[in-house]
Amino acid sequence: MVKRGSSQLRWALHESARLMSIWSPSMRVYFQKKLAEGKHYNVAISHVVRKLVRIIYQLLKDNKPYEEQKMIIN
Repeated sequence: MVKRGSSQLRWALHESARLMSIWSPSMRVYFQKKLAEGKHYNVAISHVVRKLVRIIYQLLKDNKPYEEQKMIIN
């Protein structure tokens, strides 16, 4: 992440991504995938942050509530 802009917003996004990687099934799968690729913990969290920002942008753009899709893990 670039260290420009609001530090409070960066902190909030980081904390949100950290908690989503624990409690959200789809984000947990994405986070574990990044760790399996050999990424450091903080780098994997930053990937989750970027995905979260894209989701938030799309929700605000379409004015829709967040509905997590159920992912089937084999």
